[in-house]
Amino acid sequence: MKLRPIGEAHSIDEFLLAVRIVRSVSDSLFAKCRAQLRDAAIKADMPATNPYGSVQLPVQPGLPQYELRVPTPAFSGVAFQRYTKLGTVEEEIRLEPAMISYRTTTYRRWADVEGLLERILFPVLREYLVEVPSVLALVLQYVDRFFANEPGDQDCSELFLKGSPWIVTSLVAKQTLWHSHCGVFEDVKGANRRLINVNVDVSDQRPPGSDTALRSVAILTLCSDQFTDASQLVDPERFSSEARARFQALHNRSKDLLAEVLSKPYQERISLAAE
Repeated sequence: MKLRPIGEAHSIDEFLLAVRIVRSVSDSLFAKCRAQLRDAAIKADMPATNPYGSVQLPVQPGLPQYELRVPTPAFSGVAFQRYTKLGTVEEEIRLEPAMISYRTTTYRRWADVEGLLERILFPVLREYLVEVPSVLALVLQYVDRFFANEPGDQDCSELFLKGSPWIVTSLVAKQTLWHSHCGVFEDVKGANRRLINVNVDVSDQRPPGSDTALRSVAILTLCSDQFTDASQLVDPERFSSEARARFQALHNRSKDLLAEVLSKPYQERISLAAE
């Protein structure tokens, strides 16, 4: 194989999950949940607390980010974080008056994310939904990354599934830097629509721990169930079970999307069929 995944057992470079509600909660509830989340984050080894303005989701690897379209609150959000020895964020939970998100660069298994949802995110969300019982969107995003094995090797074509519906065919064999973006809305039961983004970014990057830049391929898959109907109310007591099922479906769809981008040998290399 001419390319290798960023990890030994998988290719996931970054993972993000978010839940957005239709409007901001009150100042008093936000303060209560911020304190509650801080205690939970410390127990989960995310001791750093940093306030911020607006959260961003990277939808195009290597390109400028775009801000989530949520009502701008009168007060800032807060991030609970753990850092690497190099000073980059390794894991974080962000809380805003209309959103909560989780991001990590050390993703291992989906079961670990499920456990974090149950222990940390869902308790806060249940509090939010008592006051604002309407969810706007559930978001799941993966960035998978591969590096060339040899410096100067610019041919990445073997990585991609022939005839992939998510990549411009004429770009696959190019040995220059290139970017492909594909997005579509899918109909899904129980939601107004599901947003799908598949972005491929071919660039030259330094692998972790290396001083030499190699050809790098980042594949972003984003799946988001969106509820555009303002009457989409949520029972706080049932939210956990409903959200659990929806996130599982988004996770499964994300794996299906990656299987429609990667060639069979690379699917097997990262054990894509396994959990």
